[in-house]
Amino acid sequence: MGNKWTAVAMILMISVVLTGCTVGADVVRAVQVVTRAFQTTEIVEESHRVQPGSSLEIRTHNGDVVVKSGGDREVHVRAIKRAFGAQDEIDRTEIVVTTGAITTIETEPLEERSRVSVDYEITVPPDVTLNHVQTSNGLIRVEDVTGDVVAITSNGSIHLEGIDGYVRATTSNGSIHVVDCTGVRSSVQTSNGSIHVEVEEIEGNLEIRAGNGSITAYLSPWLEAEVKMTVSNGRVVADHNGLVIGQSSQKQVTGQIGDQARHKILIRTSNGTITVRDIQE
Repeated sequence: MGNKWTAVAMILMISVVLTGCTVGADVVRAVQVVTRAFQTTEIVEESHRVQPGSSLEIRTHNGDVVVKSGGDREVHVRAIKRAFGAQDEIDRTEIVVTTGAITTIETEPLEERSRVSVDYEITVPPDVTLNHVQTSNGLIRVEDVTGDVVAITSNGSIHLEGIDGYVRATTSNGSIHVVDCTGVRSSVQTSNGSIHVEVEEIEGNLEIRAGNGSITAYLSPWLEAEVKMTVSNGRVVADHNGLVIGQSSQKQVTGQIGDQARHKILIRTSNGTITVRDIQE
């Protein structure tokens, strides 16, 4: 009896590895499948030649997305699919890459209740602009790329760094970190999590908002903006040399940077501290 259960346990722990590779004029694809106990992991690696000056959009549902700059003429995609006891779902979950003036990377089918998660690691050529990154359950991390990036997730943190372009970031549950980007546009928002944002430049007006979490905003002295900081449970710390305070209380501070209020910056949180400082040069 003991030998029978030992054999069953050994069978459950066996790993099966299948590797395949296809080569075409514009794409190289490799697939590796590993099955261990009740978990299946499929690793898909693809390289796609893209047009110079084209743009890139990424959409998935369950999983992390990491995007960095590369040094050649191809978009390199490494997708890691994981599932527990759902081999049929992992077989139906495809990585779809469409190239053209706009290159798209998508997970299909894009099912909200899918038990398959897909983590992406993507490398982008220097002359390809990144426009949009979206996932629902996973973090987003983008570094050293070009483009006006919109980053959206529901459950996960967002980290945007070294981006040559204006960025916007939205998450429901997770922190947001924006540093060393050309500028920020429209909004940086989270419902539950802290925000650390550097604002060199802005397009139009800007809202920086956290439902539950502290906000630290580093603002350029050249912004020429009206700044309003509001907190429900917490305090406001205005430590910006170029900010001329108009009204001040423990819960709200208003002021202006520069001679003219060309823009409006609203910074607010329900629970946490708001700190505004000079941007780190």
